[in-house]
Amino acid sequence: MEDINMADLTQSSSPQLKADIKPPRPASVENSLIQNILLITRDGQYLGTNGPAAAIAFSGNGAVGELFDLDSVTHPFFERLLMPADQLGKSVVRNPAGKWINRFGRPDQTDVVAYLGECWIRLQQEKLRSPAEDPVLLGRIEGLILENLQLGFQVPDLFAPQSFPTQLVGFYFTTKDQHGEHLTTLIHKLFTHPSSCDFNLPDASSAILTILRDKAKTITLMNMMVYKAAEAYTIDLYGVSLCLFEAVVHFVSTFSTNPITAKLLMDFCTPRNPRDTIGCEQSLLGLLLRLSCLPEHNDVPPEFFESKAAGIGASEIASTEKFVWSNTERAIDAVFGVVNNIVRQSAELREAFLLWVGNCLSANFARAKMWQPNLQFQVSLCSDGFMMNLSAVLLRLCRPFMNPAANPKILKIHPLFAASRKYLRQMAEETTLLPKEEKVPLLNPPADFNFITTCFFLCHESIRLGWGVVWDRFGKLNKHLGELEGRLELARETNNQEERHEIEQFMIKAASRHLSMKAALTLPQNLELMIELSVCTATWLSQMAVQPSITTADLPSAYLPLFPTDLSVPVPVHLAYIPELLLENILEVLHLHHRLPSTTGVTGNWSWQYEWMVELMNVVLVYMPSPARMRNPHLRGKMAMMMHNVRNIDRRTERQGGRQTDGLKIRQIVSQTDRHNFFENRIIMRRYIYPADDAA
Repeated sequence: MEDINMADLTQSSSPQLKADIKPPRPASVENSLIQNILLITRDGQYLGTNGPAAAIAFSGNGAVGELFDLDSVTHPFFERLLMPADQLGKSVVRNPAGKWINRFGRPDQTDVVAYLGECWIRLQQEKLRSPAEDPVLLGRIEGLILENLQLGFQVPDLFAPQSFPTQLVGFYFTTKDQHGEHLTTLIHKLFTHPSSCDFNLPDASSAILTILRDKAKTITLMNMMVYKAAEAYTIDLYGVSLCLFEAVVHFVSTFSTNPITAKLLMDFCTPRNPRDTIGCEQSLLGLLLRLSCLPEHNDVPPEFFESKAAGIGASEIASTEKFVWSNTERAIDAVFGVVNNIVRQSAELREAFLLWVGNCLSANFARAKMWQPNLQFQVSLCSDGFMMNLSAVLLRLCRPFMNPAANPKILKIHPLFAASRKYLRQMAEETTLLPKEEKVPLLNPPADFNFITTCFFLCHESIRLGWGVVWDRFGKLNKHLGELEGRLELARETNNQEERHEIEQFMIKAASRHLSMKAALTLPQNLELMIELSVCTATWLSQMAVQPSITTADLPSAYLPLFPTDLSVPVPVHLAYIPELLLENILEVLHLHHRLPSTTGVTGNWSWQYEWMVELMNVVLVYMPSPARMRNPHLRGKMAMMMHNVRNIDRRTERQGGRQTDGLKIRQIVSQTDRHNFFENRIIMRRYIYPADDAA
């Protein structure tokens, strides 16, 4: 540097390095790095033209002309951390040089964590600015910053009343947009750097994540994308405006991208009692998953679609629905990003997440028994919004093996999963496609299952406990509203003003709940993924009906013809272990697709419909003609209704353009099986395949 005489500088007092590492630079290099990164100096005259604009002076701690090196800076740096605010202001010295380099942050930063964070960012900037700089020197400065940051977490009384967890969250929130990559590195290094103060990782991470969880409790679907001044969240450092939802998700995502911090995150989010019904929803991940237009409980009024005596206009309904869909999918995608990071870190973390989901679903098994809209025990179970969003995340995890329809990965799904009770404790009690024969020995499921199998069954169970419950309640509410309309018309005819007013008030309140449920059920991307899962499941069920019995961990390697010429092929034993809920989910999803076609977003693409209609028709053609494969008359009746729903899918498109009858298209699909004549003899199905005079 021009204003420093190199000959007058003392030699570095650093210890001798190993022979295979190059010797340390002269002390002036160390002093320059310390000044530029830590913003402390012996005297302002040493800052130089390439130094910072200002720094904190410690001239009384060294001899005249002595500069900082990495051995002598430890004590002054610690003194700087303990220095009170009024003394910091008095100790600032300006750079007397005519020009300098502006460095990030302020030398008189009073918040200790903010100062250490700014030092970290300046360190990373120095690495980028001078890539040829000695990595040993930069590594020692990095260690100095991390060790003092760890010390503040381990011995909080040392820096009282300053709170390191609160300050770190605040610094992260207000700096992430400009220096997100550097902050991510800081968080990872904080929990992976070797500590000299017995740094307790779980305690430190828990303190940070608890603050994030408390912040997440204040987020709703309505305010999640609102930007406010940082002081509104009591974490003001620079007076910036931020979105709390994005800030919390960004921090949680940072934890999820490192194996050590991801494990700390999963440990923090896992309830101590695996049978805790609402423990997962009240965790940090659960609070982000619960964001929905649905109220937490039935006795709580919905937040959206506020009912009015004059009714809700169509444009208002459309705009509110669009807002709900946009924010809900944003929340789901954010949590999916975190979950996807976690499961990719290690097999241990993947297992931890699957157990988290499995325990949550098992603890909330009572949701499947919600036959009525108001049940007292519902208050102690997870909310509808949480369960539906959880299924949406699992659907996204299933996406790699759901497309195309005949994906070879589908054959990796093991049919004996339900009997294992490993993740879903109650699934073994579910009704299966076939009853277990008394004379046939019970099959022993394998000890472990692959990720595809586990994710597939967890997804179906979450759909049943989430989407399925809301869909059933939505149908009951529709029926009840229809009955009320009849009563209201009668009250008007008889001029019964009291009953008329009572019914109208109830219908006004019910309209808000009805529209909220409809918006949640018809979330476009979620519903399309559910249709893809239905096609995937139909393909798998068809193959399970024709594959040889699977009694071990060995799975089929290739697809078999669904309609072999040899009709003496025995029914595989594993059908007695596949729960009926898989077929029921398919039927209910297609029922909604039939009832609310305008919201599914897939009715205009016939080429795509044709592909999945083939698979959906196949599963009916495989199971319906064979009592040996399906004996439940209730389920057989539902499959007949599915044929009706599938047949009507293209009729709506047909009315808008070219005239091609549904019956012809479906007959083309049926003819591919080479056994359509056998199937056509089933009188119950002929009305759905060949409806008489239905084209009119």
